[in-house]
Amino acid sequence: MRMEKLQVSQTSKLKAKDIVSLYSINGTLVFKKTVSQDGEYAVSLNNIETGAYVVNVNGLTYKFVKK
Repeated sequence: MRMEKLQVSQTSKLKAKDIVSLYSINGTLVFKKTVSQDGEYAVSLNNIETGAYVVNVNGLTYKFVKK
């Protein structure tokens, strides 16, 4: 089984207590996690269906497509 993950990082680095949210393109919350330590954060995509998604990190929004 291939491990798929989304690596989340920011130029200024994620800080502990930052919130990473993943939404389906229709606005349904798929995943929400509070970062536990400073640095980068990885979200597993193995149990997420193919499609378009929106990632929100501290008010910044990014789009990606899982194929």
